[in-house]
Amino acid sequence: MRIRSITPLGALAALLAVPLAGPAHAAAPSVRPAEVSPAATPAAPGDFNGDGQRDLVAASPSGETAGQAEAGFVTVIYGSPANRQVITRDSPGVAGTPKLYESFGQATASADFDRDGYADLAIGSRGSNQGVAVLYGGPGGLTGRGITLSASDTGLGSYLAVGDFDRNGSMDVVAASRATPDGTGAAFWTFRDVREAPVPGVRTVVPTRGEDGNASWMAPTVADFDGDGYSDLAMSVAGDIDGETVDARLELRRGSASGLGAPQALMQHTGPAVAAGDINGDGRPDLVAGGLKSSEQAGRTNRFYVLLGGAGGPGAPTTFTQSTSGVPGTDEPNDFFGTALAVGDVNGDGRADVAVGAPGEDIGSTADAGAVTVLYGTATGLGTQNAQIFGQNTAGVPGAEEPGDRFGTAVLLAKLNGDGRADLAAGVPGEDGSEGRIHLLYGAATGVTTQGTTSYKPTDLGIGGRQAELGGHLG
Repeated sequence: MRIRSITPLGALAALLAVPLAGPAHAAAPSVRPAEVSPAATPAAPGDFNGDGQRDLVAASPSGETAGQAEAGFVTVIYGSPANRQVITRDSPGVAGTPKLYESFGQATASADFDRDGYADLAIGSRGSNQGVAVLYGGPGGLTGRGITLSASDTGLGSYLAVGDFDRNGSMDVVAASRATPDGTGAAFWTFRDVREAPVPGVRTVVPTRGEDGNASWMAPTVADFDGDGYSDLAMSVAGDIDGETVDARLELRRGSASGLGAPQALMQHTGPAVAAGDINGDGRPDLVAGGLKSSEQAGRTNRFYVLLGGAGGPGAPTTFTQSTSGVPGTDEPNDFFGTALAVGDVNGDGRADVAVGAPGEDIGSTADAGAVTVLYGTATGLGTQNAQIFGQNTAGVPGAEEPGDRFGTAVLLAKLNGDGRADLAAGVPGEDGSEGRIHLLYGAATGVTTQGTTSYKPTDLGIGGRQAELGGHLG
């Protein structure tokens, strides 16, 4: 199938992207963002320098650091390649040292933990017990001031989420571990009231039917789904037996004055992606989750579900596939439609929209070139009218579709250019082998536009030749 963009014409010229600049030293921003006085209220997640604009986090857990394969690193982009940081286990404020196959950056999450008007960044790993690193923001971006959240599990922070689960004004961190060497199985740790010093964590076992209790994934998202003022934790969980997925399901743990409660089963056959946002504009967050045809599919998603929020929390799921009327594309095996999901208001109408990655999408005879579909929120829920689809053969998107590019492996909808609308970041980790690429497509009143698309390559960011797989993880 050849992808044809149906992006509406007439997008505003004001949405032109920030121009590319030459590479700069990667250890810290080469041009410090303008000094900004601390805000009276906490910064929004991802605004590390307090300028009111979201900064882009691109993690490379498979990247090389200090000669160690897959030690991992994280790149933070402050609006242009000239202003960026590359964070590793060698960076100031980060405890530990780069280790072979640690996969530092496997997960990231952001909040203003110390409530100083600058967002902070938590970074997890998949393959070591060096803990979750938390770096604090400042007027020049992320600083060398940091703490470590430690626990006994290896791979603490394979998945991360942040919320105020007990509504006391301090943020809590959830760090999931899919497996432990002692065979005690999958679990997540809750670190309550993270501010400026390390705090102890409490371990919660998550039962699975996986071998030794191991999990294929434990994908979280946080929102106040029932409107009681407490953050709630929704998590898609699946067990693992020799690489095969079992017991895939979606659970909800509600927040309370004493923290997170017991799990409530929402549905079965969910995949490794979840997200939240107010799709129908009623003031309540809605829940979006990738889905499987059956529980035993090893994560081969071909659909996603929308569960609208209500007084009792998320409601019954509505299913979307590439066979749903109005959804572009064709439902084919191994498209992985719904493997990546993001929620944000692209057109500024007050309703959240959904970006859906399908990194296994074939374009014509080009296998696994990948595609991203954008569907728009309406008063009755997610609609298919004016749906758009994008790939590297879409007019205005740089590059060309090639086998194994995997466009849409990661997607992000966030306000990146200061116009108040969510913009689409689409990752292409298979571009140029293991180098990767990120495309930024901007939001407009008519939807996502390709006018002025910005692209980042590893060489733009000073991380070329390090197997960055840039665009595989976005935050």
